[in-house]
Amino acid sequence: MKCPQSTSQRWTLGRNLVQLLSRPAVAATLLVLALIYTAYMLVGLESRVAQFDFSVFYVWSLAFRRGLDPYAARLPVLAASLHLGPGDLQLGVRNPSAPDWWRYGLNRYPPAFLLLFEPFTLMRPASAYWIWIGLNVVLLAIALVVLLRELPWAYAVSMAALGLFYHPIKFVFFWAQLQIVILVLLACTLRSLKFRRDAAAGASVAAATLIKLFPVLLASYLVVARRWKALFWLGLFLALGSLVTFSISGQQLFFGFLSWAWNVAREQRPGAYFPHSWALSGAVLASAAVVTWLDKNHASFGLWIAVTILLTPSPATLDYLPLLLIPYSQLASAGYAGRAPQSAIVLGIVSYLCGAVLVLILPRAVHSPESAHRVITAAYGASLGLAFLASACLAVLGGEGTACAADS
Repeated sequence: MKCPQSTSQRWTLGRNLVQLLSRPAVAATLLVLALIYTAYMLVGLESRVAQFDFSVFYVWSLAFRRGLDPYAARLPVLAASLHLGPGDLQLGVRNPSAPDWWRYGLNRYPPAFLLLFEPFTLMRPASAYWIWIGLNVVLLAIALVVLLRELPWAYAVSMAALGLFYHPIKFVFFWAQLQIVILVLLACTLRSLKFRRDAAAGASVAAATLIKLFPVLLASYLVVARRWKALFWLGLFLALGSLVTFSISGQQLFFGFLSWAWNVAREQRPGAYFPHSWALSGAVLASAAVVTWLDKNHASFGLWIAVTILLTPSPATLDYLPLLLIPYSQLASAGYAGRAPQSAIVLGIVSYLCGAVLVLILPRAVHSPESAHRVITAAYGASLGLAFLASACLAVLGGEGTACAADS
């Protein structure tokens, strides 16, 4: 169909991008390139089978299954007996000044995650690794479908392909991390909130919190957005999930985790890219609250995704950038609906390019691993900050535009 003419030029950029990305030839080309890129990435993981982060997940859960306390036991010997790479389990050799919970590979994940990961420890590490990678591929596909399912197929395929090219996705697979699971849960949260399925939204955030803690910050969004039913269900499912975890894991492990979490909270400060300042972190929360209060199109969920990443303790922040696919998908949907202002689109495009392109180009211009790491960190930080601004612009300036697609 043909896009209606807008009375304002502020929607022109979004309309033109929708028309371009909705062309079947463009969508097919991007999809083929993305699948080739993803296959190449997965083949390159063969050397990572025994390396972290999967190795530490496996060792922590195996220690839990064998009755050890992964929040107190030092596990390098267990890792060595399984021929797993040292990962965090041996960082004490490299960084003796680090805190004990970091130096000796002490578990940094909630007991619920250990319970869910425990079935992998019934298999050999190599088999478990590839099943874990395969599961993450499937979950990534599900997340993209959930985020883009309401868009026309060609446009949705183009956006999904661009999502696969986002470099932090490769980062997650390289380290075999947990973020794709969190992405699926929070994508389901966004969809549930949109259709007023408050129980499902609360359950999704509760599940994400039980296995990785930091999504609990989204409770602030529910408060400011006045989604009281969803907040109630979040609290209920958190209580039920904690009770089930306590009953299965036992008192010692459960309270060992709480003690660990308290000690880490005392050592860390929020804001990995801002100075470690409670004042600046409070300013981030306050600004997000104001934007959410002004939001008339319920577009600020993506903003709170950026907030939760910003406020996670360093160095974990870099790991969570794949969650920015959520605000990117909201920008894509708003662009199709004709209510994405040019400021939000430009900021979103630059944010994406910082995370998908600059991290591949800029490190080649430096001559030391330390400089390359600083460049990558800066590019990822810019990607996160710009995504925050793009979501804020969409929430405040987004209009009630008319849906459009490319000529067919």
